[in-house]
Amino acid sequence: ISYKMVNSSNFHEEFYERIRAFESEYLKKSIPSDGKLTSLKNFVIQWRCYTILTRWISKLFFHLEKSFIHMRELSPLPLMALELFYELIYKDFHKDLLELALQYIKNDRNGMDVEMDYIKDVTQIYLLMGVVQVADIPNQTEMESLLSSLKKHESAFNIQSIDNAYINDFEIHYLTATREYYQNWSAMTLFDLKGV
Repeated sequence: ISYKMVNSSNFHEEFYERIRAFESEYLKKSIPSDGKLTSLKNFVIQWRCYTILTRWISKLFFHLEKSFIHMRELSPLPLMALELFYELIYKDFHKDLLELALQYIKNDRNGMDVEMDYIKDVTQIYLLMGVVQVADIPNQTEMESLLSSLKKHESAFNIQSIDNAYINDFEIHYLTATREYYQNWSAMTLFDLKGV
């Protein structure tokens, strides 16, 4: 069906723009009404739903991507989705996301029961936002290769500019919080040992 829709009409650009508008509207609906993220769980669930939506749209409009998008040198559909997420969500909420993630990690260190898959998803978001910041990826094949390497987390850390986004927006703050936690923990442990 999508092959016939895309190849039997001259509305390629309109299809592309409608997909962009649909994903944009979907993201706008997921923005918290009070303008602040309050739950890491809800944010990660929204992220997972958005990645599923993006994956299905990319599969459904595969023919659009292989013809019109490639010829016009537009952003491939997965990259367009990441760019929208970056513009509409990440730019405004990455500091809230950082606070929630660090609090979640602190809760884990203090022995509370937490779902560590949420932290894994958050680090993936930071890595993918690095992809958006270096979005001069020339074609769909290289984009798919890059995304698959990020998913495998094997070669992602060999990509300097993606590392920089992850490092600047997350890792520096994470390491600072880790240092502070263990400084406090060691001071309390020494105090307890001296008191014995």
